[in-house]
Amino acid sequence: MNRKTGAIVTGASFGTVAMLFLTAYFLVNNEQLTNDLQNPPQFTDACSDFYKYSCRQWEEEHRLLNETKSMNTFSEAETNVNNYFMSIISDDTYSKHDPHLQAARTFYKSCLQTRTLQAFRSTYFHLIEEQFGKWDLMPSTSQNPNVPNIDDKDLTDLYLPLISNLGTSPLFSLEINPQTRSIDIYPGFLSADLNTDKDQIETLVHGFNFVLNKLGILELNKKKVNDAIELMKKLSAKIDNPELSPYEELQRPITLDELNSICPHIQWGPLLKEILGEAEYEDYEGLPITIGGKYELEVRCQQQDLEIGKQRRTFQTMVIMNFILEASKNMLLLSTSSSQTDLATGCIRRLQETFPWTLEKYYIPSHVNETHKKTLTDMFEEIKQTVSKLISENTWVDEAQRLYLLDKIQKVELFALYTNLDDSKKKEEISAIYKRRMEVGNYYSNELCVLKAQRLDQLRSNLFAFDVSLSSQPSFLPLAHYIPKTNLIHINAGIIQPRTFSEEDDIWSRFGSMGTTLGHEITHSIDSLGIYYDVSENYQDPEFYQTLANKILIKAQCFQRQYAAYGVKSDKIAKYAVVDELLADNFGLKTSFNTYRRLLMEQANHVSQDAHSIHEHDRTFFIKFAQNLCEHYPADVVDEYLENSEYVLGSDRVNGAVSNSKEFADAFSCPPDSPMNPQIKCGVW
Repeated sequence: MNRKTGAIVTGASFGTVAMLFLTAYFLVNNEQLTNDLQNPPQFTDACSDFYKYSCRQWEEEHRLLNETKSMNTFSEAETNVNNYFMSIISDDTYSKHDPHLQAARTFYKSCLQTRTLQAFRSTYFHLIEEQFGKWDLMPSTSQNPNVPNIDDKDLTDLYLPLISNLGTSPLFSLEINPQTRSIDIYPGFLSADLNTDKDQIETLVHGFNFVLNKLGILELNKKKVNDAIELMKKLSAKIDNPELSPYEELQRPITLDELNSICPHIQWGPLLKEILGEAEYEDYEGLPITIGGKYELEVRCQQQDLEIGKQRRTFQTMVIMNFILEASKNMLLLSTSSSQTDLATGCIRRLQETFPWTLEKYYIPSHVNETHKKTLTDMFEEIKQTVSKLISENTWVDEAQRLYLLDKIQKVELFALYTNLDDSKKKEEISAIYKRRMEVGNYYSNELCVLKAQRLDQLRSNLFAFDVSLSSQPSFLPLAHYIPKTNLIHINAGIIQPRTFSEEDDIWSRFGSMGTTLGHEITHSIDSLGIYYDVSENYQDPEFYQTLANKILIKAQCFQRQYAAYGVKSDKIAKYAVVDELLADNFGLKTSFNTYRRLLMEQANHVSQDAHSIHEHDRTFFIKFAQNLCEHYPADVVDEYLENSEYVLGSDRVNGAVSNSKEFADAFSCPPDSPMNPQIKCGVW
């Protein structure tokens, strides 16, 4: 999306921002989709660079706003979702009779209007005094005589806010195991030795300096902060016990009395009562307790009690700085952008993370229906049939391996277009976010409410047998992905958009876009990593699975040579996850094309069709495939993307896959040995 919205003064009204945001989008995108296939670009020969042939028009219509932003068809789909939510948030008729949407709207408005330095400081000044007592680094403006004094606080008092909001502290972490409903205690985040990790120390110092700056802490207090960092390094020093076997440090059950003896400086009973009571679970004494790293926790408990006695205020600074740093990670930074559109985009994305179930409740009925679901399910089953046929014809696996692969494909299932509105409403009722009051006047105060609510949701989901999960992804995210442990492919409702799926699509367009996506995800069930998970959801590692994985990787070496010739670095192309993505791109294209051609023939009652029409349909199929992968990356972002992603660039994904397809070469009449029709064509299945 090329958003041509000019800079808007920061004080623009909520409604004005929404209208400008939406108008900018629709001006650019109104005629785009209808033009894509009617006017494919002709300036670049498809047989020389099919990506440019298919995506040049998209690139022109989606120019980068600046040199730091990237864009692809996925982010375009995200923008479409964002715009829908912008429309319902800006229209108060939606929220008039829905208190949950009212809360979401208030959060959004606070994000847009009150991300100020003053709001940040006042929020944390109040929180610090309330939770940690008076702090030397922060001048107190409170007139409250009951503000606690640091001299009256012990380890339990200082760590309770961290455990309550974050689940971890410098000394220990506390979680609820969802399978056993046990209270799991592990050493805290200072169990990683900071003395040997230069990068982590640099990140920590940078984070602390950020906190100092935003809180307005004077430079003359810099030494106190440095002292806190040195204390962290001291407390994180590695603990060795040569007489202790690694097995003894593994997780094991203990009693509350044993826990008190291991770390007597934490008041475990009152702490557990407080934490679980907030989660509305009263019988904490009835829950089993497990501990991991018993010896380490015992030693660190003694060390930290000793240090709080020797340098209490430095210890307090260490705890406070870490709390603010961790609590602020998901918050949006202070508003400095001159573009109100950028502000709106950031806030609408944060809204999706904080009120997902309310937004999902509105998105589902307005974007997907049972016809969509049936269409995807039918396509999925047809592609599975094609995959099974190709595996049956394969000659490089033995019979036992073939039967295993066929069984795996037969049992892979599709979870498409989640449409259960009752579940969305149940999640709303369960989630703690709706029990927290949102204030339009302070975004950062609202974010602290969100932090607390999400921690409570995590605890409650593991403590109680809810029939819905609060940890699942909201269905409006435009995602498709395979989950090995469940042998399940998820296709979210957010992916049902004109570029990838439309009820008006013909069969060649539909299989070119959505079909290749389904084929890609099905392939992951039988790639070099997916085959380790059997049909019973168990991860396997005996010789049978290793042998099969090795065979796949040997066949995939052709891909590694091919994409290395495109300039993909050797260390990246050596990664199994990257190889599996290349395999999925190529086999997904092949299986979807074969399925489309088979169904086209069946629709014609197996009567031969006009060759010219077939070529036109085939060309449309391949163009639709390519246009799913159009993207823009500024030059200085490409290296970072390639380093952190399991994918190669979209241009390589497109050109690599089609150059391995004889059917593509036939459709576009590519001469032998042209870039998109090499003699050597790679394939696994």
